[in-house]
Amino acid sequence: MNYFSTLLAATLLASSLTACDKDSAEPLLEEPQAEFYVQARQNDNVWLKTGVTGVYGNYYKSKRTFFVTGADPQSIGIVEKLTLSFSMPKRQLLSSIQALPATWLEIGGGDMIFNQFMSTTAQGLPTIQVTQLDTINRIIEGRFEATLQRDDFYTKQVELKRFKSGTFRVQYYEHD
Repeated sequence: MNYFSTLLAATLLASSLTACDKDSAEPLLEEPQAEFYVQARQNDNVWLKTGVTGVYGNYYKSKRTFFVTGADPQSIGIVEKLTLSFSMPKRQLLSSIQALPATWLEIGGGDMIFNQFMSTTAQGLPTIQVTQLDTINRIIEGRFEATLQRDDFYTKQVELKRFKSGTFRVQYYEHD
C-alpha cells in the first residue's frame, strides 16, 4: 500500500512538472534592440521589422484612425508588409480602441502585389491593445494578435497567416 501511494504521488508530480498549456509553451518575444519595430510570431516563426523607413504609423485625425505598418523596404525582390488598423475614440482612451481589418502584402517591383492576406469575417478582426500613446513625440506602442486569410484571387484553398505575441513601437505621422 505504501509503495502504491508513493508511485502515485511520483507520477502525479512528474506529470504536473511536464504539463504546460499553449500559452506557456510559446516563449514571449524579447523586445528588439531597435527604437522602432513591429514583431510577432508568424506561424511559429519570429517575424521582425525595424527601422524608421519600414516601420511607421499614420494617424488620420478626421477619422480618428491609426495605421501601423511593418515592412522591409530595403529588401531586394519581394517586400513583406503587415498593416494593422484601429480607430481611437475622441478622448483617446487606450482601453477602448476598435480594431479594424488588417492586411499582409507581398509586393515586388515597387508596387506589384504578388500575394495578399487579410482579416475576414470568418477569422475575425485582430486583437489590438495600445499600451502607450505619446502625442508629443508621436510614438504609439502596443500588442496584437491576428489571423489573416489568403485572398481567394491567389488560391481557392483556405490559407492562413497567424500572428501571435505581436508587439509594436512606431513613430506616427499625423494627417487631417
